[in-house]
Amino acid sequence: MSRLTRMMAASQAVSLAAMEEASRRGRRTADIDDMLLALSIDSGIAGQVLRSLGITIDRARAAVSLQHAQQLSHVGISAASDDGRITFHETAAAFEWSKRALELLTRSTQKGKNGDAAAMLRELLDEPSGLIAEILAHLGTSTDAVRSRLDDAERIPSHNANAIDPARRRAASDAFVSAPPSEAWALLSDPLNIRFSERHEYCG
Repeated sequence: MSRLTRMMAASQAVSLAAMEEASRRGRRTADIDDMLLALSIDSGIAGQVLRSLGITIDRARAAVSLQHAQQLSHVGISAASDDGRITFHETAAAFEWSKRALELLTRSTQKGKNGDAAAMLRELLDEPSGLIAEILAHLGTSTDAVRSRLDDAERIPSHNANAIDPARRRAASDAFVSAPPSEAWALLSDPLNIRFSERHEYCG
């Protein structure tokens, strides 16, 4: 798989998951907090690093909701959680990235960066607004801790994809599902249930 293909696949997967998360709050614009939520279910290094620090999709959603509530309280607004179910696939309305999220995605592909989920996570950790740092603090960790864990993970030699039979490589696919094995197997045992674009309904 070429670098460009990997970048496009990573961008598509993270974008879809982030737009789904934005739709849970009735929004049409996905921001950097939605990107963090999307990365928490990434099947690669980025997601593994976050989950190794206890950052599951459920805990990350709770931390994002808490951060939003605190931001509103600072300006004297008390609001109930606006989290609901994913409606992204039920509307024809257009979804898009916020300006700062789009700039972050662009930076993850520049200056020799891979543009993969791990590169996106690194850019999130360096994002200057402080939003991601505050969300991570609610999760009992920090940008430095995540960055250190990511550094360690990326030092581990990756599997040599060239050693895989090409036919098997074309057929292979992986994903992280935040659900007990019994529930995941119930999904996978019936091919009619498999909908890649709706995976959050099964892992949220």
